[in-house]
Order: sequence, then structure tokens, then C-alpha cells
Amino acid sequence: MLFLAGFLCGAALWALGWSSGGHLFEVPADDSARAHAQAAAALLGSALVLGILPRGLDGRRSSVPVLLGLTFGLAAAGLGAPMAVASGSGPGAWLLGALLLTPLALRTAPPYQPAVERPRAAALLPAALSALTLSAGTALLARGLHRALPADGADAAMTWTVFLVLACLGALVLAPVVAPERPERERLGWCAAAFPAALALGLRALAEGTRPSGLRDLLARVGLDPADAGTAAFDALLAAAVLGPAALITGTVLACARQGRAWVALGLGAALGTALAPHLPALLAEGEGPVRTGLAQALVALALASGAAALAAGPRPGRGMLAGAGAALALWASPGLLPIPRAWVRFPVDPARVVEGTAGQLWVEPAAEGAARVRLDHRALTGAGGGEELDAAVLTSSLEGGAKRVLLVGQLDLARAAALVDQGVELCDRTGTWSALMDDIPAASPDPAALLPGEVLGTSEAWRRFDEGAYDLVVVMPVRDRAARVPTRLAAQEGCRVVVWLDPGAPLARLELGEEVLLAAAGVRQFAIGVDLGARAVPGTRVPAGTPSPRPLGLERLLERPERWPSRHRAAMLERLAVACEEEPESASLAPFLEALARVHATQRPSSPFESPAEAFELDDAALAELVAAGTPLGSEPFARETLIGAAEVLVQKRRVAQLLGLFEPLSEAWGRPARLELALAAGDLEALDGERAEERLDRLDPADPRVQVLLEALEHLEDGH
Repeated sequence: MLFLAGFLCGAALWALGWSSGGHLFEVPADDSARAHAQAAAALLGSALVLGILPRGLDGRRSSVPVLLGLTFGLAAAGLGAPMAVASGSGPGAWLLGALLLTPLALRTAPPYQPAVERPRAAALLPAALSALTLSAGTALLARGLHRALPADGADAAMTWTVFLVLACLGALVLAPVVAPERPERERLGWCAAAFPAALALGLRALAEGTRPSGLRDLLARVGLDPADAGTAAFDALLAAAVLGPAALITGTVLACARQGRAWVALGLGAALGTALAPHLPALLAEGEGPVRTGLAQALVALALASGAAALAAGPRPGRGMLAGAGAALALWASPGLLPIPRAWVRFPVDPARVVEGTAGQLWVEPAAEGAARVRLDHRALTGAGGGEELDAAVLTSSLEGGAKRVLLVGQLDLARAAALVDQGVELCDRTGTWSALMDDIPAASPDPAALLPGEVLGTSEAWRRFDEGAYDLVVVMPVRDRAARVPTRLAAQEGCRVVVWLDPGAPLARLELGEEVLLAAAGVRQFAIGVDLGARAVPGTRVPAGTPSPRPLGLERLLERPERWPSRHRAAMLERLAVACEEEPESASLAPFLEALARVHATQRPSSPFESPAEAFELDDAALAELVAAGTPLGSEPFARETLIGAAEVLVQKRRVAQLLGLFEPLSEAWGRPARLELALAAGDLEALDGERAEERLDRLDPADPRVQVLLEALEHLEDGH
């Protein structure tokens, strides 16, 4: 019974607290405060259920089965099922396994030891305070740890599974050290005295383990390589190093609580700590300067508070010395933690500004020509540095029906502002869960707001204006590797369109996306999936969305390095759309093209980081020939046209002249010789030293085009014999 209750609580914790998206303004980035509040509600509900069980909870006899149930429940929801909560694939097999393991868990639990006293209300206050500080500290450590890992739900599930396994170990091994004959108040007091040291050790491990040098030293001890970042072994090792001390103390605390009412007190404190955790770094962040992060300060403050909770449990000199030593250790560890980079990056970036907020940690990285790359917990919020063309394609597709007043759910940068102005937009407000941090981003030169009037709105104000019909269009920009649940049902506003764009490099094939989706491409390497919400349909390439796929599971993703998965996710999404198109007569002609494009993306392999994006993109001869053959009849289809022209431009950069001229010369003739394709073919002619053919193509193009002028200069050099 206890094991099953723990299993159900673990599944509820994952499903409620760490689900992604679900709200229109949370698609680019989760609302951290809401997620923690839901997790807090699940924690409190779990504590109430466990606290009112008929025979009560009686120390290790009860805590071990409950902790094992929590572990299996969370692993079932996070690792044994698709990461997308709305995919409809439930953990039925895991539930059956949990039921079969219940007798074993109860049988292997330590012998029952009856409680020697019934705790008074005064004895429960230190328990609640201790649980509050430890839960908040653990949540903050996990928040920093997740920034160092890939932005994937599988990694988060692995982290919390490791935490619960170590908590079980603490209940079995460390709990007997705390003398069972002591009153419950004393046992919990000694556990609280160890909290500062646990938080300090986790803080130090986080600071060292997220730096390349410290990470290499840690991995070398177990035979791993930094390139293994994102695999199950890597995640487990880093989670054990950062969260291990807090997990051991957590298990000990749960084993020391002998009565149901003590569990209720612990659950109440844990719920409050979890709900407060995302707000603490912003409250304690430093004032001015390029770096404003309060994560370390928040952890030190919690360490000091847990020491005070230990002293509140009763005056004991040894306990006071232990709490003081842990607080001193936290103070010593705190200077080592500044902005947290990815656990492994080939080319470290020195950010121009780092700001900690409720929504996460905002990075502003300098880039060429005054543009800035803006990241929230290492998720790119702008297209600077290679995604500008896809941003333009997405905005152009969204605005084909025309719009003057736009609400942009995302970060406004110079390239996006210019694209909106080119499409005739007169006003652009912007919002997002990180809207409070938008003013901390240095303006580009020129300032995007100077090109396009608009305001930065909080999500509640943006929603109010949307309800009042203040906008013609709401467009949600894609975020790389971001797979959030999409609110497929939305109250339609008359005259307003709503388009949500998603990156297919994330596991979109597992999501429910409605009946139809939009496709927008920027060459052959990049494309985006648009979900139509609201009143009117948006023109463009529209295809049936198909049915969600139940794979891959979270555990499958952890068995391979995450850099291999974006191409597989793109291929899976294209295959899903191709199957859906075959079943619809209006879209059947696009199915072979989508199947061929899926094979192109399925053949991608990780490449050298020193290659350009075009050089790193694989174009197999057979797959490319199939793609061109399938796309030749689709000259009027914008998605197919952009994709194939982009493939020709990639061949130019790869200097594969034979394939370029052999495949795309007939395609250009069939399509009426479009300018961009003729430019690519002219470049191929010059590469093949065929000046006459290149001159013939260039004579048909606009001589004022800068790209044509570059090729004409190259032609002059060729004719001069250089």
C-alpha cells in the first residue's frame, strides 16, 4: 500500500511540476513559478495522503517503501514514457511492475520500531522549517544543474531519479546513525544541523562540475568523456555529485519521522520551499553590473536559515557546531559559483550580461554587427548567429494574410524588427514569461524599438489586451530544441490570428498539434512547424498534422549523445507528416517530397565543430536525387521550392559542381529559371571554369543585385586568366 502510494505520488510530481508549456505565453519558455507551485501542491497533497494512512508512518519501515515508490513513479513518468505529457502514452507496464514489487519492498524494509512518543505541535515546527530550507536549496541546486545539462525532459527525469535513489540509501544507511531512542524532535534537529553542509557541498560541486577543467577531472575518475554530456551515465554522475549530499539528508529526515503528522509537517515545509525557490535568486541578486545572479547568495542564505532551524530544535552544543561549520562551508563555497555554462562547450562564450530572474538565467552574448544572442537557461531566444533566415521565413509566413498590430511572444531583435517592418507592421508589443528581464538586454544599434513602436508587456497585461481585441496577429517564435505542449484550443478573437511556431529539432513527433500544421523553410537545413490557433487560417504550406508517435521514450534518448537526436527528431516529424499527407487527397502530392526530405535529415551525422553549417550538412547523392525528383512537380509549393533552392546553395558551398549542375539544371528549366537557383548554377559554372555558360545565366539576372555583381567580378577574373 505504501509503495503504491509513493508510486502514484511520484508520477503526480512529474506530471504536474515539470511539464512544459501548456499556456500560450509559456511555449518559448516555462513559467518557472507556476511549475514550482504545481510541484508544491503535489508535494503537499502527497504528504496529506501519507499522513492520514490508517496505521500512520513509522520511520524506516514506512519511509523506504514510500521512497522506492516515488523513485519508480517518477522514473515511469519521466523515463518510461514519452517526455511529452499530452502524447497519450501512459506508464502501464511500469504500474504493473510497481504492483509486483510492492511485497518485495515491504519485505526488505528494516524491522518495525514503534515510536516512543507522539510529537507535540512544537516539535513539528523545526521539521517544517528544515524541510522548507532543504527543499528550496535542492530545487535551486537542481535549477543550476539543469542549466548545465541538455534542455531535455529526459535529463531532468534522470536527475530526480538519481536524487530519490540516493534518498533511499540515506534512509537505509544514515538513519540508524541518528540514535532511534532519541525523541523525534532531537532526531530532526540533528538532521537539520547537517543541512548547511549538504547545501554547501552541492554548491561547490555545481561550481566545479560546470567548468570544463573541473568537469574533466570529475569524469576522468569514472572513465567518461566530456563529449558524453547528456547520456544517462553523465547525467547520473553529475546529479550524484551536486544533489547527493542533499538527497542523503532528505532520506535520513524521512526515516526519522515516525508519525503521520510529522510527515504532514515535512510536506508542508517542502511545499513552501519548493514554491519559494524560483523567487529567491531574483530577490537576492546583486544590483548593478554585467553579472546579476543571486543563485549562490540564495543557497548561502538557505544554509544559514537551516542552521537556525537546527538550533530551534533544541540547544545542543554539538549540533550548533555542526550547523555553524556547514554555514561556514557554504560561505566558502559561494564565491566559486557565477553564471553556469553548459556542462561541455567546445567554444566557451564570455557573456556581456547575465541576469537571474524568476523565469531563469538570461544570457546576452555579443555577436557580429551589433546583434546580440539572447539565451534563457541556454535556450536561444533570438536567431542571431545563423537563425535569421528562418526567423524571416516564419514571420513572412505568419504575415501573409496581412497585419498591422502584432503581439510577438518572444524576444525582439534587429533582424526580426526589420522583417516585421518590411511586411507592413506598424506596432509590435512583445511578451513572454521572461518579460521582466527584457529591459536588462542591451539594445542593438540601431535599437529595434526605434524601428518598430511597441511595449514590453507582462503576460497578464498581454492576455488582457488580447482578450480586448487589440491585435491582428499573435505570433509565437520558435526556440531551438524546445518541445512544449501547445494549447491547441484557444478562445478565438474576431479578426485576430494566432500562430505558434516550433522547432522540429525537438521531439515534436510526440506532441498533439491539432488537425493541420504550417511549414516554413529557410533552405534545406532549417524549417519550422507552425500550429494554427485562433480565428482565421493563415495562408501558406498547410499539411495534415497526423497522429502523435509514442517514441522515443525518455530513456532511449539518454542512451545516446543528444547531438545525434535533432536530426532524428526532424526526420520523425517529416515522416509523420508524410503519412498524414498520403491519407489526404489534397496533400498527397507533397507526401513523396516529405519522405525524401525525412531521409535527408535521417542521414545526418555529427560533424567537426570547425566546419561551416553548410559543410557539416550531409547531402547523400541518392537521397538528394530522390528529393529533387519528388520536388520537381512542386514548383508552386513554397516549402518545396525554398528547400530545393537551399539544397542547391549548400552544394555551391560544398563545391560539388557535378551534382549541382546535373540535378538542378533540369529543375531550373522546369521551374522557369528562378533567380536564386540561377545564381547557384552560375556559381557552379564558374567553379567548373565554364565562363560562357555563367555569363549567359548572369545576363538574365538583375545586374544591381549585389550577389550578381560578385559573380560578375569572379567572371572577369576568370576571363583574365586569374
